[in-house]
Amino acid sequence: MRTTQRLYEAAHPIWEQCHDHPFVRGIGDGSLDLEKFRWFLLQDYLYLFDYARVFAYGVVKARDPGLMRTFSANVDAILGGEMKVHRAYMARLGITEEQVFSVQPALSNLSYTHYMLSCAAAGGPAEIIAAILSCSWSYAEIGTRLAAIPGAADHPSRMARSRSGMPGPRSRIRSVTSSSSTEKSIVPPREWMTRFSSTS
Repeated sequence: MRTTQRLYEAAHPIWEQCHDHPFVRGIGDGSLDLEKFRWFLLQDYLYLFDYARVFAYGVVKARDPGLMRTFSANVDAILGGEMKVHRAYMARLGITEEQVFSVQPALSNLSYTHYMLSCAAAGGPAEIIAAILSCSWSYAEIGTRLAAIPGAADHPSRMARSRSGMPGPRSRIRSVTSSSSTEKSIVPPREWMTRFSSTS
């Protein structure tokens, strides 16, 4: 059994709690309140800057050229791809990037990013990969599960009917599971351990 599979099985109860979270369920059934989505969007945008910095540590600390390119591709995909999706939603909500920086990061946000950054600063590529794995893996897992819900991309939504013009579940789910050329540069979570072990 692969290391990632053992980790997955050991954390299975936690995975299920993630899928059962009211926020995730709200995306899947279209009941997510607009203000909750707005709060998440602002916090996640701030989060992504530190998330990119964690990968940047990997570029500095990796000695294998292929692994350096992998970390670099992820930095580019976050700053040039994932954040572009956020800015599109922010524009629909009338939020500018400048306004985002007036928002205080939540304690949970700071705690998580500081944990990853401290791991990256103190450790090497293996520690960096271990620190980011749960984030990239959980998003991939949740997005895949949401996309598989029958009718989830087509049902009515309070967000879709709001005066803000925010899109409904179809575009939200597709943005999570998008396979655009920019986002393809992000290495699938289950490949991280294999790729690192082959270069270490």
